[in-house]
Amino acid sequence: MEAPYSIHDLYIEPLNRTVSTSWRSLTAYAFADHLMKRIGLIELVELSAGDALPVLSRQKADELWTLIAGEVSFEWIDLRENSPTFNASHQVKSDSPLRVLVPFGVQFKVTADRDSSLLRISSHAADLEDFETRSGAEGAEG
Repeated sequence: MEAPYSIHDLYIEPLNRTVSTSWRSLTAYAFADHLMKRIGLIELVELSAGDALPVLSRQKADELWTLIAGEVSFEWIDLRENSPTFNASHQVKSDSPLRVLVPFGVQFKVTADRDSSLLRISSHAADLEDFETRSGAEGAEG
């Protein structure tokens, strides 16, 4: 069966807000989703327009990213030599809530086109600062 994306195990799903007269919610992750086996890190990431995160590549950790508000451009490159999509790349631009599962070994970049808020959930703990303080963030393990 052909994968829906050019990178094996990449998962992207638009999200819908639940709206009441007195509150709004956006479910970024639920246990029933089974996207990740365990949680090591949950953090809110805010980017100003034009800013980008350091290039991320985790060798042992899957990451679930949820665009909560704003507009961002996502880029992925599959660096897993044994993957059926080795060296494939994929790009998505979104201005509405969206969640993406970034498999371990896939290089990931996010750039804010407008001020944006994202939720980052990782199967193993690591801080974005770990990537910023190392020379050559590509291939860094957190």
